[in-house]
Amino acid sequence: MGSLALWLVLFSLRLEKEIVAPLLLAVDAAGEVRQLDPWRPDDSLVIDHYWLWAWNRAPLWVSADGLAKAFADLRQAPRRYFRVVPILRGSKTNDTPPPAGFLLAAPVELWREVPEHLLPRFPVAEGGAARLVAATAGQWRFRFVGDAVGSFWKEQPVAFAAGEPAPILLDIWPAADRAFEAVRTGGSPVGGALFEIGPRHPSPRGMESYARFSAGDDGIAAFRRCPTCCRSPLR
Repeated sequence: MGSLALWLVLFSLRLEKEIVAPLLLAVDAAGEVRQLDPWRPDDSLVIDHYWLWAWNRAPLWVSADGLAKAFADLRQAPRRYFRVVPILRGSKTNDTPPPAGFLLAAPVELWREVPEHLLPRFPVAEGGAARLVAATAGQWRFRFVGDAVGSFWKEQPVAFAAGEPAPILLDIWPAADRAFEAVRTGGSPVGGALFEIGPRHPSPRGMESYARFSAGDDGIAAFRRCPTCCRSPLR
């Protein structure tokens, strides 16, 4: 479908106001990810594929020439809901509610390509939970970021056998910010460097990496709210 067809689909969606706060990421052949204006995508870019989602629609992989159809599919996609509940660990009292924050949540395929700061995020009120939407069953990954607390990554299948599934419980811990720095031999920063965090002892059945972090021009990538407990996968 051409640019005119895409424009007509987008115009219709904006009038209907059925898709709330859509987000669009473009991935080129080298794996570089950039965020685009979903209402005015730049069709002059050389794109390998897209990721498209909305506040009330699950992430969708889109081929380079399938954006117009994808927006139409997003409108008609089935919506199945599930909840993720943060559980505060390491507190002095068992009844301390988790602080407010946000949940990073997406199918694992999205985590494999997209740096953490560009992943779908959902606000979580103090002592509350995040209610997410999926189009189909599949493997998802989650991480919580809050005020002085955070979680490690949790991967779990989301299935819909009958109605809304049981909540997914996510342990969160006291946490602090960490950073990674990429420098050349002479000490100059490597702007735009990409860091991947993975398990110390990878398993063929486990996650090949936990997450990606993208550095700025100064070569520094921020890892927000890394738990400081002894269970950290980092040294």
